[in-house]
Amino acid sequence: MSLKSAPAIPKKFLNEDKKQINQYTSIVKKSNIAIRKARYSLSLQQQKVLCYLISELQETDTHETEKIFNIKAFYDFMEVGNKDYDKVRQALKALSDKSWWVKSDTGEDILVRFLNTVRTDKRTAKVRIKFHEDMLPYLQHLKTEYTRYKLWYVMTMRSEYSIRLYELLKSVAGKQVWNFKVDELKKIFMCENYARFNDLRKRVIDPAVTEINEKTDINVTYELGKYGESGKAYTDIEFTVEYKTDNERLDVDRLIRAELDGQVSFDGDDI
Repeated sequence: MSLKSAPAIPKKFLNEDKKQINQYTSIVKKSNIAIRKARYSLSLQQQKVLCYLISELQETDTHETEKIFNIKAFYDFMEVGNKDYDKVRQALKALSDKSWWVKSDTGEDILVRFLNTVRTDKRTAKVRIKFHEDMLPYLQHLKTEYTRYKLWYVMTMRSEYSIRLYELLKSVAGKQVWNFKVDELKKIFMCENYARFNDLRKRVIDPAVTEINEKTDINVTYELGKYGESGKAYTDIEFTVEYKTDNERLDVDRLIRAELDGQVSFDGDDI
């Protein structure tokens, strides 16, 4: 069974553009372990490319299955021009070179790679990819403790932390309030370099919350707490999550589509 579902396509704003319909109906599915316990640092482009690859994975695929992609699809997710073949290669190489740490239930740290092999061919405009065998258990045959969301909601995000925080909050669907230790959140996002909380708030938390509220199916607010011995520094952050109404989600869909329609190519430096 494919990991894709077929959400109803709002006819009020979607035309017959097959590309946008595919973008709208594609589903990303991940184990909650991979979302809550994985520690990795990926650029915004790398995260979007990974989400796209995951959305195309099927339950019957194995680590020996070679997935074939049209290279033009990567131009859309990376927001680069159709002649930037080298940027696609660079992004895929960077993603293939990356790995992430997952802490198992036994406390063991496991190093997991995203991809096994990547082949690109400019003449045929095709990309051929095999997922790493250690990655697949976190993406397939997930019956419980997993998170799924529409690829559509992350396509136009501008902060690398927006996708990570969105996944975290979606992983507690049904739980309206979730408390994090600030230090725990820093570790998950691998941004321990922010010694001052105000920097973390300004550059990580607030931009992510703003984008989640503008571009996804949930609304997020948060409150801060000081529970340390000194009581001077913020130690806890409590997120409140509510699902948007149907009309609110339709407004989000319109906003994303308008942004996609108006996208222009740019040369980013975050590969």
